[in-house]
Order: sequence, then structure tokens, then C-alpha cells
Amino acid sequence: MKFNRSGFSLLEVSVTVAVLGTLIVIAIPNLLTWSANHRLRDDFSQLEGDLQIARMTAINRSVAVTLAFNQPAANQYTVFVDDGSGGGIARDLLQNGTEAEIFQGQLSEGVSFNTVNASGNAILFNGRGLRARPVVDPANLILSNSQGKQYQIFITMVGDVNGDYL
Repeated sequence: MKFNRSGFSLLEVSVTVAVLGTLIVIAIPNLLTWSANHRLRDDFSQLEGDLQIARMTAINRSVAVTLAFNQPAANQYTVFVDDGSGGGIARDLLQNGTEAEIFQGQLSEGVSFNTVNASGNAILFNGRGLRARPVVDPANLILSNSQGKQYQIFITMVGDVNGDYL
């Protein structure tokens, strides 16, 4: 009997497809978990940086700057000058009048604010970079993802921003 060595047999192709299928079935859940954890780490780092930017903006402009959580919608935040301009109320943790928006941020899909433990769901930095309206000390917030992993950020009275994995 003469064999054709120019191709693969049906059995060889079937075994290869079965092995690849098994590897894919094993890899997909791990990839989904890795992706969700990566989005959480990215959002955690971004929010930590945005809190630092809000604080530095308050110091550089010598004005009150607020970072309001879940504004304008859930899992979003707004950073604005809380100086009462244009008929607004200064330092009220609400963007009103013509108080200037500095920027907005949004958490990734599957990441949410699990806990916001801050006065009025916002962090207010005064013109010296200190946290104002200290009902809660230190203020903290917890970000979580759909996999149950969590990161926590603390904002102290002196405006220091620190975070860690829970």
C-alpha cells in the first residue's frame, strides 16, 4: 500500500482540532478574568491620577476644586472649580452657576464605585490642596469589578491620595 505524504489525514486534523478546542475552552475564562482585572487596575490608576490632578489644580489656581462621584451618571465623575462663579454656591460640592468644568472621567464597563465614603459623594480640595469639608477622615472609595476584585483609595485630610488592593 502506498501512502500520500503531501497532506494530513482526517484523523490527524480531527485530533489537532480537538486539542485546539480544549485549549480554547480552558483559556477563555482565564482571559475574561484577566481582562476584567486589567480594566479595574487601569481605572484605579486613572482615578488616583485624576484625584492628584484635581488637588494640583486647586493648588496651582488657588481655588476650591471638587471631584464629584457618580456625576453626571453612575460610574462617572466630574472635576470642576467649586468657586460659586456665575451665581453658583461656592464649596457646595455641586457644579452650579457657571463653575468651570475641568474634566470628566468614566469607569470602564464592568467596573463600578462599590463604596464612596466621602461627604456629599465628592472630594473638595481647597486652594492649598487640603481636603475640605472633612465629615469623614480619611475619605475612601472602593472600586470593584464583575469578578469581585476590589481596590481602595484613601484621601487624607492633608490631601494625600493612596490606594491599595483589598
